[in-house]
Amino acid sequence: MNLTKLLLVACAALMIAGCSSVSLPKRFAAVPPQTRVIKSDAPQAYDAALAAAKQLGFRYVRGGPKTGELEAISEIQRGGPLLPARQFTIHVHLRAVSDTETEVAVLLHEVNEIAEGDFRSGATRQPLRDHGLYDAYFAGIEHVLGQKAEGKPL
Repeated sequence: MNLTKLLLVACAALMIAGCSSVSLPKRFAAVPPQTRVIKSDAPQAYDAALAAAKQLGFRYVRGGPKTGELEAISEIQRGGPLLPARQFTIHVHLRAVSDTETEVAVLLHEVNEIAEGDFRSGATRQPLRDHGLYDAYFAGIEHVLGQKAEGKPL
């Protein structure tokens, strides 16, 4: 009886100790936002971030220059008969690094419907680690800031 208890305790201890040493595969790890530092103060950076999102077809959902947050969604892209519809969401966090520089952190999600006609299944929301929208968005911010510097209307 004592040997059985000792074996159970030893197995439990090994299982608990083993859990902390096991790392998650990359696909299960949290997706970090992509960040860039731009040469602009925080209020102008927010305006540029909002304008760049609109230029890429995103619609404002929430946020503001005082909170340093911006959330927007794209239009729903309908799939074909066998393809699900999808939509992108963008979450932007702006943080002033100095009076003339702002860090812009961006995280994109792709939202896919599960199965057409199955109202119970809903949709999946998957963070995107790498996507061309990141580069397009940061280029859009730089373009908007360049237009403002030249005094051109947006």
